[in-house]
Amino acid sequence: MANIPIIQKLNLPGEICRKFALEWSPDNKLAICTSKTIYVLNSYCSPDEIGFPSKLHTQVIQAPKEPMQLNPVYIPSNPYRFVQTEEDRENLYNVLMDHTINPTPQERAECFCSFRSCKWSPKGATDTGKCLLATLTMDHRLQVYEENEKEWLCIWDLTDLLKKEIVLENHSQEAETKQKKGVSRKKKKRESKTRTRSKRKANVLDESDEDVEEEEEEEDLFNISESLNYEKLKNDIYKYAPMEITWTGMFGGLPSGLNDKSLEYCFLIVAMKSGHIQFWKISLNEGRVISLIREWDTELGLITSLSWQQTSSAAGFLMCGSLKGVLAFIPVAVVTNPDEEPQIAIQKMCKIWDEEDLVAVDHVVILKAALKKYICICSKMHALVGCEIVLSEDQIIIQNIGHSFGLHKLPITGMAVLDSRSIPQSRLLISTMEGKLIEVTITLGKEEITFQHDLIPIDLDLKHNMIQGLALSSNGLLCGLILNTAVYFDHLEKKQPLQFVTFVTRPVEEIYEKLKAILKPQVSFLPATTNTIINLIDYLDVIRLNLAMGISLPDWLTSFLDNDPATYKNHSSLELYFMRFILHAYVSGLAVAATKTKDNFVTSKIDAIEALIMCNYISKVFKNCQNLDLSLAQIQSLLVMADWLLKEFDMSIDSLYLALGYTKPDRKKPYQSEKLATFAKEMLNWIT
Repeated sequence: MANIPIIQKLNLPGEICRKFALEWSPDNKLAICTSKTIYVLNSYCSPDEIGFPSKLHTQVIQAPKEPMQLNPVYIPSNPYRFVQTEEDRENLYNVLMDHTINPTPQERAECFCSFRSCKWSPKGATDTGKCLLATLTMDHRLQVYEENEKEWLCIWDLTDLLKKEIVLENHSQEAETKQKKGVSRKKKKRESKTRTRSKRKANVLDESDEDVEEEEEEEDLFNISESLNYEKLKNDIYKYAPMEITWTGMFGGLPSGLNDKSLEYCFLIVAMKSGHIQFWKISLNEGRVISLIREWDTELGLITSLSWQQTSSAAGFLMCGSLKGVLAFIPVAVVTNPDEEPQIAIQKMCKIWDEEDLVAVDHVVILKAALKKYICICSKMHALVGCEIVLSEDQIIIQNIGHSFGLHKLPITGMAVLDSRSIPQSRLLISTMEGKLIEVTITLGKEEITFQHDLIPIDLDLKHNMIQGLALSSNGLLCGLILNTAVYFDHLEKKQPLQFVTFVTRPVEEIYEKLKAILKPQVSFLPATTNTIINLIDYLDVIRLNLAMGISLPDWLTSFLDNDPATYKNHSSLELYFMRFILHAYVSGLAVAATKTKDNFVTSKIDAIEALIMCNYISKVFKNCQNLDLSLAQIQSLLVMADWLLKEFDMSIDSLYLALGYTKPDRKKPYQSEKLATFAKEMLNWIT
């Protein structure tokens, strides 16, 4: 990869408290996770937007101001007066120092009221087809956000649901302990009365029996080894303390008709501090409802990384890395119960790296080498560990396990797959804490996987900066880095802001050749789906950046400017989106090196392209409405669309007859615009 200059730089306030602080969503949004704020950078470079506002629109999600306690633990004032044994001292020390059990002290509240990570959901998790954002704080607060009118609103707080589970367990445990302590408490009262009477006679103290009884009861009730038993509190609280999160892909199917609800759903996978894994189901047809489907104990201890790979419409596998250094492979299948409700079936776990070397697994990425063949790569400090996973109908083969140390000496802070939409995938882009950007090429041998490391020169001063996150766009064309100033503490030194930079990962000529291969084969007059154009948004970003820097576009991409708008109907819908995007760039003045054209001439071309896009959309609606039971309002909507088609185009709309449940008429010529009244009258007669 050649040295490519930086194309964008942005300063942001805040601090980075954890590596891998950058996430690029499938719908072209960037989430930068700082300690107190998550910045969502949204590029309005899309074919649906008219005009060009600022390059990046920044939205923020603020961290909570008060610490959260999963299960409030009563710690009396001056608890050391209750220490009687060495076991009591150890239990009290561990409870006071554990921020999961005791996060309320002011000296640690500021630190743990900060974000730990954030993860994007797959496209289609919302009703609008966009992505959700799951956020996790240091004090284990797990929330899911949705964008609504350019603001991010919390729609689910999973921590509240987890607290309810803890309360139910505590009620059952308290009922048992009260029954056991009831008898012993009565005995203690009788003994304390006799002791206090004798003591009062000897010392002539003016104390009541009730005061002595309260002191005796407090000492008897608050036993550190029982009330603050550290191991017991860990077992009760850790399995409800989220540490890592990831999302699955979309399962289920699309709705069969306009009146049917979507059958698609996805899962949010949450790894707890105890090693338990929870699967939370998010379904579109159930509204804003999230439900816990499965909880399972991995027995791996504290999990430090999660990565999901979907292999089919009903299965996938999960890669888990632990603090002990173990890397595990977990096959997962989605099955339905007799009530047709999805359930999670977890098969036998396999440990790929089973040596507990106490080198934590920082991050895991999965590459698709071929059909049903995957490459798993994980980072352990400054080392890379990889293996090959082959799936078949009756077995799973894990082979070619190997490792490499590479060109870096400090931990890895970012990993991303190059060419993520192509097969085979064999290249990784990694960033390190010392400021290196390295391309890793993976080769599968007969017995061991091999790594080839190539240092990527980047036009950026990294002498005093360390990379804290790396992310690639959906097609791997754009790369984003988040930089944090690395200096020793100096009260005279001014704090430097965070820097977010963007650059192109490959030569522009190569990008345009790939775009040409995507656009030109599509010559059929078929409407493009929303997902198709969304998948190519980073190509639009490259075009926008080139036009802004005065770089001319290739001739094959701008040849339509010299053609008559009447010839645009021969282009595919996907080409029409790009043509409209380029024309808007000329009108808005973004193309600084473009020759000036008459505004009326460009506007007429835009109107013609938008009319063709609308025509394709209406044609698709007509086809999707066939063989469906339509309501009166839907039929009226179809007639309005047909009215517009007959006014703008001289074309046949026989698909409308099929959508309304009638056989198409046998005529040689399509309807003309002057026959619109006759057509509408005929349709209304059919309806009535």
